[in-house]
Formats: sequence, C-alpha cells, structure tokens
Amino acid sequence: MVYGRMEDIIRFAIEDGSDRESGEIRFVIRCGVCGMPWRSEPRRFSVAGKAAENENKRIIYDAMWERETEDARKSAVEEAIDHFSHCPICKCLSCESCFRICATIDMCSSCAEKLDEPGEKVIIMDNTQVLNSEFGIRK
Repeated sequence: MVYGRMEDIIRFAIEDGSDRESGEIRFVIRCGVCGMPWRSEPRRFSVAGKAAENENKRIIYDAMWERETEDARKSAVEEAIDHFSHCPICKCLSCESCFRICATIDMCSSCAEKLDEPGEKVIIMDNTQVLNSEFGIRK
C-alpha cells in the first residue's frame, strides 16, 4: 500500500469515469501540462446488467456499486502513482512525458521551459530494460 503526500494529491485529482449503465468502473486523471487523460484499469460491477427486481434489491445494488467503486478508486490511486509526478513549482500533476529530471530540481516541462532549466524526460523502463542496463546488456 502507498502512503503519503503523493497519494493525497492523486486522490484529490482523480475523477470518476465509471459508467453504471455498462457496469464499467474506472477512474481518470489528466496531465496538468498536456491534458492527456490517463485511465485506470477498468473493473466490472459484480451485478452489471442485472436489473433490480424490486426496491429492496435496488437499495442493495446501490450500496454494492458504492462499495465496489470505492475499492476501485483506492486501486486506481495506487496505480496512478506510477504514472504521474508532482511539480514542486506549479504544483500540477504531470504525466511521464511532461516531467523533466533537471540538475537543480525536477519539474514539469512547462516550468522547466519558463525557468530556462534544461532537463531530461522521465524514461520509464520495464524490468527487463532495467536489469539489462544494470548488467551492461544492450539490445
């Protein structure tokens, strides 16, 4: 489980992109620099497509939707932490493509440009690339 400030920032920024009618539960965050949306892995509502036979079942299904949506939100927050960085200058959430590793302090590309601070893009590597680079293997 992830704890701390970044989790709080993501939790505040995340938007519910669920569709009760189709039974898809998912969440969205937009990059504060480019505006591109990131979407969490979708989850299927456990009783999707099943009509409530009466008012009592509707109340139960509503409670189930709330519980399953909240569980999915928690997972989405943890998932999103791996895809965003928090700019210490403008305080926006920045996607991997819009975040820069700079000599003085890492920041979003917008702030790096405004402050004339050179920096490198964040490069996300899968585990194979990380292991290969650690052992000097090039492909």
